[in-house]
Amino acid sequence: MNNALDKYLQALATELRDLPPGQREENLREMRAHLEAITARLVEGGLGEEEATEAALAQLAMWGGCCGRRASSAKALRASSRLRCAAW
Repeated sequence: MNNALDKYLQALATELRDLPPGQREENLREMRAHLEAITARLVEGGLGEEEATEAALAQLAMWGGCCGRRASSAKALRASSRLRCAAW
């Protein structure tokens, strides 16, 4: 799989360590699925895999403050946004 995506999700898992394991894994699966879908669409549009992954992660950082579906999902987005912004 994509090394940058895997590293990002490992860091996110660390940020979400206080969630119950089932919730943490669910959030990580959802986040991976969303990022892989965005990356695939960007690759279909002509970007390379690495560039598409970076663009997908950047989009996620922009969405970080916009979602409040569930407390755990909102926490995942806040944590992911914080991780992404720290990497810039």
